Formats: sequence, C-alpha cells, structure tokens
Amino acid sequence: MTNNTGITPILETASDGVVTMDRTGRITEFSPVAEQMFGQTRSEVLGKPLAEVIVSPSARPTYHATLERYLGTAEGRVVGKRVELSALRRDGTTFPIEFAIASADSNEGQSFTGLVRDISERKGSEQALRASEERFRLLVQSVKDYAIFMLDSEGCVATWNAGAQACKGYTPTEILGQHFSVFYPASDRERGKPEEELRIATVVGWVEDEGWRLRKDGSVFWADVLITAIRDTAGKLVGFSKVTRDLTERRNAADIAERKRLEEGQARRKSQELEEENHRMHEANRLKSEFLANMSHELRTPLNAIMGFTELMFKGKVGPVSADHKEYLGNILTSSRHLLKLINDVLDLAKVESGKMEFRPELVDLGTVINDVCDILRGIAFQKRIHLETKVDPSAVEAVLDPSKLKQVLYNYLSNALKFTPEQGLVTIRVVPEGDACVRIEVEDTGIGIRNEDIRRLFVEFQQLDAGLAKKYGRTGLGLALTKRIVEAQGGTVGLRSEPDKGSTFWAVLPRTASGVHAPLTVESPLDLPSVRPLA
Repeated sequence: MTNNTGITPILETASDGVVTMDRTGRITEFSPVAEQMFGQTRSEVLGKPLAEVIVSPSARPTYHATLERYLGTAEGRVVGKRVELSALRRDGTTFPIEFAIASADSNEGQSFTGLVRDISERKGSEQALRASEERFRLLVQSVKDYAIFMLDSEGCVATWNAGAQACKGYTPTEILGQHFSVFYPASDRERGKPEEELRIATVVGWVEDEGWRLRKDGSVFWADVLITAIRDTAGKLVGFSKVTRDLTERRNAADIAERKRLEEGQARRKSQELEEENHRMHEANRLKSEFLANMSHELRTPLNAIMGFTELMFKGKVGPVSADHKEYLGNILTSSRHLLKLINDVLDLAKVESGKMEFRPELVDLGTVINDVCDILRGIAFQKRIHLETKVDPSAVEAVLDPSKLKQVLYNYLSNALKFTPEQGLVTIRVVPEGDACVRIEVEDTGIGIRNEDIRRLFVEFQQLDAGLAKKYGRTGLGLALTKRIVEAQGGTVGLRSEPDKGSTFWAVLPRTASGVHAPLTVESPLDLPSVRPLA
C-alpha cells in the first residue's frame, strides 16, 4: 500500500532520505526526509536529473560512474555499496552524504531506489579525531622529558605515555579513567584548582601553571604544567592535552621554604602596617565627629543671630527699609536658612558617628507623624500640583520610635520625592508590616528615577549624581546619608528601587520597638542595598 506520493509508508518514515529514479536518472519520487535534507519539495524535483538536484558539481563524475557501474551489472539488479559524495542543498551549501542504490530493476519501468544519509556529524568527528591524534603524535615525538597524556572532556585520563608513567609512577592500567585531580595536593583539590584550570582552558584555549603535584607514592614534585583544550571542527570540546615537566631539581624544597618564609614575613608586616593605618584613620574620623558634635552650639549661635537680626530688619522692626533692601534681606534669610540646614545635617551625621545623638523612643501613631510631615511640605506639593497620597496598614499604625527622628527620615524622603517629581505627579507614603517585629515605610514617586549605576552612590555623604542635578535641584548630598545613619543607629535598614523616567521608591525598615541608639555605624563603602521585594 502506498500513500498519495507513491512512497510506501516504511520508506516515508525511514531515517534516510529515499529517492527513486527511472533508468535515465530522473527523479520519480522524493521522500519527506529527502525534502528536509536538501531543502526542496517533491513537486519541485520530480522529473529532474538527480545529479543536478542533490549532487554538487565536483562530485557529479563520481556519481555518474557509480550509476553506470550499478546499471551495467548482470540483469540490471544490484544491492549497491555506499559511496560518499558531496551533496548540494537548495541554498547552495554543500555537505557530505552516503549514497547507495538499494536495488535496480530491469523489469517494466526500469526504476531504481537510492538511499541518502547525511554524514556531516560523523565526518566532523572523524576529522577532529584525526587532527587530535596527529597533534598528539607530533607532540609526543618532539619531546622526551615530559609526561604527555590526554584527558576526556570531563578531565578523566584517556591516554598515558611512558614519560607520564616515569614522572608520576602510575601504569596505564592504574590511571586510565581516573580524574586528573589525583595529581594535585589535597589543599589544591579542596579549593577546586583542577576544575578551575579546566574551566580556564575551555574558555581561553589553554592554561599554564607551576606548582606542587603528587606522585603515586604520595611524594611531591614541582611541576610545569600546560593544559590545552581540543575541539572538533564544529567547535565542540572533545578533550584536553596535558603536558607536565618535573622541575624539582631547579627548585628544591629548601629554596621554596625560604622564599615562602620571606613572603609570609613581608605579608605580616604589610598587614600590620595596614592595620595601624586603618586604626589611625578610624581614630581621626572619631575625633573629627566628636569635634563637630561638640561644636554644635558654637556653629549655630552666630548663624541664628545673623538670621534673627536680618529677620527684624526684613519685617521693618528696626525702621523702614526700601524695596531693594528688603529683597536683599530676603536673599540673606533664604541663604542663611539653607546654610543652617546644611550645618544641622553635618552635625547630626557627626553625632550619630560619635554616638552622641540621643534617641527617645515613645509610642507614636505613624499616621499622625506622616500627616505632620505632609503638612510642612504641602505648600511645595500645591505649587507643583503634586498629589500626596497616604496608605497606612492598620496592623502597622503604631510603633515605639523617636518621633523627631522619624519625622527627619520622612522629611528627607518626602522632600526629595517632591523635588524630583514633575508637576501633576503623584507621591505616595506607604506603611506596611515587615514581619512581626518591624514596620516598612515607603515613599514612592513618579519622578525622574535613578540609573542602576548611580544607586550605590546614594546614601553616601557628600555624593551627588551629577552637577546638573545639583544645580537644578539644590542638592547637598547629605540628606540621604543622614537618613541612613539615623535608621541604622536604631537597628533598621534603608534602600530603594528605581527606574529612569518612571520614578523611585525609597524605603526604611524600622523595629516596632526601639530600645535606644545602637553602636555607631561607620560607612566605609557605598550602601550595599538588600534585595527588594514588591509589596503585596
């Protein structure tokens, strides 16, 4: 029984391509496998000479000679021996095939069947194997004082020469199939040195190393090792060649021990110097912070006097002033207030670092604290027509925290959000529980957002993302750093998630019950942001 193409179901499902031809060599049937193999459909090739359809020009003489030889046999019937040819796809590319005439019939119809098999993968493997064998043979012939052997792609010993046996003490029967890590001391195996060398050789193509290696009897020798990756023509890794030379005579154990002792001594001295320098830096930083904290009154008092007298003059309390003078006095007040805020931020940072900032925890209603801060900044939101939205989870409405420090954290987050959110934007303050022991406070905006590479520079003292933003928005680089210190001093954490042009969400996780200030924390590197989980 045949299907609508005339090919029997057995041949249609065969793994080889099946092509039937008349006695002139023109195609009468073309199986689905053949269609897929050559990129042509049955309807396109019917009636065409097979040589022009699937045989590359260079291989056509061989094909015609084979066809004539088979058809010239007695009674016109033969089971053909496979011949290798270069085949042609529709797109013009060539590939190797095995072609055989399974049968030829001299009865009516004078037709015969050809079987086609794609042998690209096999030819590639054979070529890679021959190339590897030749390289290895030449390598072995060119050196006599080396242990030379092959590893499979997993690092197991596949070949073993006499030099390897003399160097390492294993016979081929003992070592073939074992992983080459048996040649490494235990300390190297524990830190994964053998696997690391194979990884480097796989990526780079080769790796060279000098170090201690083990013999069969457990003794060690100093080895110069070269490992080279071997790939087939398709680029697939098929194994490694490994060349080892014993250099123990050049580097005896006494020299190694002396050099190691000197290196360790230098390392200890360097470590001690670094430790002393680090101690001096911490001490200088502590003294700086303590000095700034103690200077709080001395720095604020003269500035408050300047602001007080300027405000009296601005309001005309000491006599009338002209319109121009009043404008100048207003500028002085604005600049003084900005300077006072900067001084306050610097002093607060110094207090946290020196451990002199006091925390007075009490039971607070988080919704009330948020509303108080929003009232302070509502004028800015109104001017920019920014909508302020507050969402407080009922299960997280109360906590024992220092209300003034909490307001400072909220003020820094919220003022930043308003500053970097364009007109008619949205700023949302959200409070949710974080486990059983903490609350999570978030300030989300629809502002300009922050690039990933800039996130780690936030929360660091005096760091600004770029001069343009600093000029446009009047940033000092202290607000977020102070926020981080205040939150961490109470046992909390801070962080953010952001996407450029889509907005940012700054958050702080605080314990529900603060027992007072923790030990001062010193920031020695940019903030290591923890992973952020989206809110449910």
